[in-house]
Amino acid sequence: MHRSLIDRFFRQLALACIPLAMLPTVALAAKAAPRIWQEPHTGMPFVALPKGCFQMGSAVSAKGAMDGSLYQFRYGPGADEQPRHEVCIDAFLIGQFEVRANDWVKVMGENPPGGNGPEPAGGISYDAAQEFARRLTQMSEGKYRFRLPTEGEWEYACRAGQKKEAMPFDNDHVDVAWYSVSGHRVLKPNAVGALKPNAWGLHDMLGNVWEWVEDGYRHDAYSRHALYNPVVKEARDGQRVIRGASHRSDFIQVRCAKRAFYPASDALGQIGLRLVRQP
Repeated sequence: MHRSLIDRFFRQLALACIPLAMLPTVALAAKAAPRIWQEPHTGMPFVALPKGCFQMGSAVSAKGAMDGSLYQFRYGPGADEQPRHEVCIDAFLIGQFEVRANDWVKVMGENPPGGNGPEPAGGISYDAAQEFARRLTQMSEGKYRFRLPTEGEWEYACRAGQKKEAMPFDNDHVDVAWYSVSGHRVLKPNAVGALKPNAWGLHDMLGNVWEWVEDGYRHDAYSRHALYNPVVKEARDGQRVIRGASHRSDFIQVRCAKRAFYPASDALGQIGLRLVRQP
């Protein structure tokens, strides 16, 4: 009996003394520096994201609070954020930042309706965002294809491996997002990249400006999603999905799961874009 206990002790001691270099690297990978590719014409950096699966959407109803919290909100997770479901995404590259005003000038040859220099291009319609992606693709002479992210890709990138999303409260995200908190309204978008990135090195996924995604808006989209690389092609009344909230949003909207929509042909000062490059 005593011999067995002694053997177990020395086996555990041996495991504890294994050099760090010999341990699995999966847990360390999340902290590794992001792999970045720079678009040669604009200098826009893109972060390479691995393929993977995640739970998309919200886990509670609009009347409830997330993760068992007793705090109740009059408005919060919408029914269109449900059902929460598994989605698997192929590897892709996504802009490390929202498209900046100076990026817009280099591709479109004119200033965007909103924003200057390193600020996000604002006042962009869905149709204009598609044209920006088309022209940038054309500038690459067939080497690459640029497009808006799908809803699934956008939320996958925003969550950055995070399995749960607690309901935010007031100033929870002020270190990573520009948005309006109690007693302080953020009056305009700020230069991209000024705040901390998420775990995958992406800046301003929340706040600053809403971001167009590829999908048309349907209230029941999540009940129609395929498991792999879902995208909703049809748009209800020409409405397209926007994600991420803006500098004018209050804290309840500053969530990776939050969905909103806007007419594709219309522009709003608080709406911009972020591009995906297909590998």
